Formats: sequence, C-alpha cells, structure tokens
Amino acid sequence: MNNLKEYRLRANLNQLQLAEKLRVSQSCISRWEHGRTYPEVTTAKRISKYLNMPFDLIFGASFKGGPFSLPVYESIQSDGQKIICTREGCILQVTEEEMRILLTRLEQLEVISPSEKDTPLDPEMFFGYYCTTNNLIPLVTPNSVNIVFQTTKVCPGCIYLISTDEFGCTPARLVEDGSGLIAILNHSMSQYQKYSVSDMREGTIRIHGIIVQSRVPQIHPKSDKI
Repeated sequence: MNNLKEYRLRANLNQLQLAEKLRVSQSCISRWEHGRTYPEVTTAKRISKYLNMPFDLIFGASFKGGPFSLPVYESIQSDGQKIICTREGCILQVTEEEMRILLTRLEQLEVISPSEKDTPLDPEMFFGYYCTTNNLIPLVTPNSVNIVFQTTKVCPGCIYLISTDEFGCTPARLVEDGSGLIAILNHSMSQYQKYSVSDMREGTIRIHGIIVQSRVPQIHPKSDKI
C-alpha cells in the first residue's frame, strides 16, 4: 500500500483523521502505509471510497478482467489486520471460469443465493490464505494456499478462518450443537472450543471467510546452469 500516503495527502487528511473515518487506530494507518500489514477487504472498500483510491492499488493486485490476481495472507490478526505472504510460490491467480465454478459450489452450500450467482464477479470478496495446520486433513492440504470467500454465514462442515480477541486467525470447522453454541473443531474432533452465538454478534469472534479450494504452492527449482 505504498500509494496510500499519497492518496491520503491528496484528500488533505492526516493519519489520525483517516483512522477516525475508518474507525481504526492511527498505528493501523502507519502499518498500512509502510506495507507491514493490510486492511480487511471491507475496510479497503471504505479506504477506496474516502480517498477516491482505486481498489486494486490497495493490495497491489489487478481485478480488471481475468485471470484475477488475489492477495495471499500468511496470518490474520485478531484486530483484522492481514499480513501478506512472502513465501515462494504464494501467488494466487484465478480465472473467471474457476471463479464461476467456485460460486456454483458456494451456491450449493447455500452460502450465496441463486440470484447472486448471475451477478458480475466481485473478486474483492475473495482472497488467499496460506495454511500450515495439519489438523484439518483431508479437508485442507497442509502448507497450501487456500481460496477464501468472505462470508459471515455459518455452513456446517465447511472450513472457516476464525480469529478471537485473544488469538490470531485459526482455520476451523463450525458446527452448531443443541445448546445453541458454535463449536470450533479439529479434524480429529478430539479438541474443540465453544462460543455462544452472542459472542459472534458482539464481535468476540470474527469469521473472515470460507475456504473453497486448496492449492499447493508451485515452487520452481533453481536451474544449475553454468
């Protein structure tokens, strides 16, 4: 987000004023301008609105036409800050055809309505997440880049990115039991943690999205040319 400062100055705003508009801390603005972290997509949309800044400049990705280049994060902090992944091979490009297939899958899971399927693609609702956990095998491949669709709707059996006030982002399955609690489970189901639905509504839990596909990063070996 090296361009953020330029657009902020064009809007005649200092860091504190922009932070107040976005309802974030001034330190968030500073980290974004230095490229240390990235905002949530919803916050990025507000940045684009307030500063008249093209959305694709915020993440340094192109969303015009296809294939779409999606930002890939290696962690998501509890305050919603996303840290860009710098691992080799962590580049996520998705064609329009693949996006349509993913949207069809999401429609089948009732994450989106049939009417939304026929609307123009909105790549801003997707991002990449580099997952290292072994707990979700075979649902998520360890050390993989996952395509994540942002949603707040809970679908049993799906993998979500969850963050709480105490921890960073954790991939987990969400299920609802008879007591109305939402359990966050490992694949083995030997460990789980429960939260009330009110915790979600009050912001104790953030649902960053639903993982719809896993890809192992393509690492190209260095040639031994003399």
